[in-house]
Amino acid sequence: MYYLGVDIGTTNIKAALFGEDGEQIAEDTMPNRAVRPLNWDAMDANALADSIKSLIRKVCQDQGSEVAALGFSSMGETVLPVGSDVEQGALAPGIYWYETCTMPQFDRLRTRIDPREIHRLTALNPSWIYSASKVMKLRDERPDIYEKTRAFLDVSSFMAWLMTGEAGFDLSLASRTLLLDVQNARWSPELFVAAGLDMDKFPPLKAPGEVRGRLRPTVARELGLNPAAIVVTSGQDHIAAAYGADVQREDEAMVSIGTSAAFYIPADRACYLTDAFLKRFYLAGGYSAFPGDSYILTGLSAGGFCVDWFVNRVLGRGYLMLSGMNLGRTRTLFLPNLRAQMDAFPSGGFTDLTDEDTGESLLQAIMEALAFECRVTLEEAFRARLGGKAGEESGGKAPEKPGRVVVLGGAAVNSLLAELIASVLGSPLEVPPFPRLATARGAALSAARACGRGWPLQRHAGTTVPPSPVPGLSDYLEEKYQRHLKLFRGIENERSNPPEKTGATGKEKNT
Repeated sequence: MYYLGVDIGTTNIKAALFGEDGEQIAEDTMPNRAVRPLNWDAMDANALADSIKSLIRKVCQDQGSEVAALGFSSMGETVLPVGSDVEQGALAPGIYWYETCTMPQFDRLRTRIDPREIHRLTALNPSWIYSASKVMKLRDERPDIYEKTRAFLDVSSFMAWLMTGEAGFDLSLASRTLLLDVQNARWSPELFVAAGLDMDKFPPLKAPGEVRGRLRPTVARELGLNPAAIVVTSGQDHIAAAYGADVQREDEAMVSIGTSAAFYIPADRACYLTDAFLKRFYLAGGYSAFPGDSYILTGLSAGGFCVDWFVNRVLGRGYLMLSGMNLGRTRTLFLPNLRAQMDAFPSGGFTDLTDEDTGESLLQAIMEALAFECRVTLEEAFRARLGGKAGEESGGKAPEKPGRVVVLGGAAVNSLLAELIASVLGSPLEVPPFPRLATARGAALSAARACGRGWPLQRHAGTTVPPSPVPGLSDYLEEKYQRHLKLFRGIENERSNPPEKTGATGKEKNT
């Protein structure tokens, strides 16, 4: 039998077919293009479904009758309204996760409930990026659609609904809605009241890997698949990737850099209630694709987009320029939040530019910034998981930094970026043999496990990227990392603690 995994990403959709022992049989990719119904990017879910069906037919053309299960994973935050008729599909496009058009709704939400309470309930620092404000916007601007909506679905659950006719909401993706009571794995009545949303429009929560149903007969015939095949979801794309790469032990971490960047470590949900976690607003928690497990996640909304933006849009040179680049030394620092998701984050920009800078030196500064953010956020995540205690205070049982770091996505195939990350972390990176298919692999693994016949999780011999690949760069990168940290966190702290007026004099002081 065979197992299909589908990774619905922001930029691309990937599908991969795996055999009984986890061997890859076939794979293909197609672009995922946004539409702009108004002045913001949206997902035309019905067009997306047509693209995914075409991709499935192509990947499974020789083994369709032997596909036992399908697994879907997707980007987070985007949600789609559906009615009672599965043939009708989505009732409206879904707002993409990075769009800022929901800021007015988010501003209203955080005036109705203390943001600290939102953080405590959801393990998310309140932001417009999450699903709640997107549903609020639809309710405000398209009340006719909101009224007709039977269920709001995450993107992977939308595909599961089209395939089976059964509605549910993936628990891992519910962790990105700002509506989930994360400690109790249930929708939060308190948050729904604050958002002014109807909780009965959100379907039952389904754990990653939980069977959603079997293929509808019409879908099985349309796709040429086994009509007995079952369907599952495997959570948010980065989370499914961690599952596919077997990052589940406490001394392990994952660095996944696609359009966005994610830095992931396994963690117990108990740490979400500690000051060590709550005071680090850029850390997030939620449910992983490992049954019953959870994580600490942080990252950058732009991530690999920063590199793509500069190489293609600014320089217009394409990625071939990387093959001729040599790492050197530059004073320039880059702030990588081209798509900031929280008010306190410094936005994108260069500083300490000189007339000696070139396109290559600025590109190196961008990649260095991604490596610097990888280091600081992983260090903060490990400290938060320890509850703010040093390793020796916890009996030496919990590690303070990762011993195994798996790198996926663009960073795994961009050798210069991988070298910089390894050097800044001071430890080797593991690049698995499937760096761009880890999410699809995780989704397929969830599908196989749901059949009770899944292949065992196993480590795969890949490539090891050692630290300090270029002699003499280690000291330079450490000095530059400290400068980056001082600048970035200084701006972050200033925005988190804005000055306040002191009366008629107009003088200011720090709060």
